[in-house]
Amino acid sequence: SGVAAAPALLGGGISAPIFAGGEEAAIATSTHMAHNLCCSSVPFPGLLGVRKAAMPGYTVCRAGYTMEDAMHAGLEAEHATTTLPYTAAGAQPKEQGTLILTLILNKETQTLLGVQTAGIALPEEIVDGLFNTALAALAGGTPLSTLMIREYTGLPGAILARCASMLDNKLAGVTLGITPDELLASSQAGAEFFILDLRSHSDWKARRLPDSYNIPLLQLKKRLQDEVPRFTPLVLVCANANDAHTIGRKLAGLGATELYVLEGGMDLWPYDTDSSE
Repeated sequence: SGVAAAPALLGGGISAPIFAGGEEAAIATSTHMAHNLCCSSVPFPGLLGVRKAAMPGYTVCRAGYTMEDAMHAGLEAEHATTTLPYTAAGAQPKEQGTLILTLILNKETQTLLGVQTAGIALPEEIVDGLFNTALAALAGGTPLSTLMIREYTGLPGAILARCASMLDNKLAGVTLGITPDELLASSQAGAEFFILDLRSHSDWKARRLPDSYNIPLLQLKKRLQDEVPRFTPLVLVCANANDAHTIGRKLAGLGATELYVLEGGMDLWPYDTDSSE
């Protein structure tokens, strides 16, 4: 994908590259925006210091700590990211957008340190609704255990609960997150992984990571022992990483070690994919 001029974002003058062409480029653009706005240390007043960037096709919000902020503050933190395809009211089926939510958790207190939301091809108010729900959980010091049982109502509450469940799975310590950048760099450096894609076979054929192996989630139990190596590090891939963390806990219970989950899943993979037979 080509890169066009990087416009300044609101709330701090942070810039992001804009990738040209297609749905994958739109995801890459939003991911870079979210990274620049939400994952870099930017001075802000107070704990909640809300920042927001809105431009045609993209809306990104953040409040509280980033992982980098938590590290500099000497806090033990963990994060999880989930995505959800979303069609706004009145939109055509082909006009589907994507909601993205990231939660930063204080491991010691089991409460939120920061929240980050992004929306691709969605009305700004949809992203604001999710952000405001997450912001209320952050400001209220809501514990992870409460977030997991859907304390908040509606679609934002459901997304929040799903992301909280992912955090709980990560805190169990049986799976590690691996970002697209880390997976790509490690593979290029010679590290060997067995990349196991848990999506449907049709989704895998349409768009997949190079050298990935597909076993749909519903077939995993039957095919696991014969088709998945036991001593090669496993990278579990699904649409948005939620199922992968859950399956990782089950695989660990069966004796699997070195389990990784692709952060953000295929929804947030910004690099080249394979769609050949």
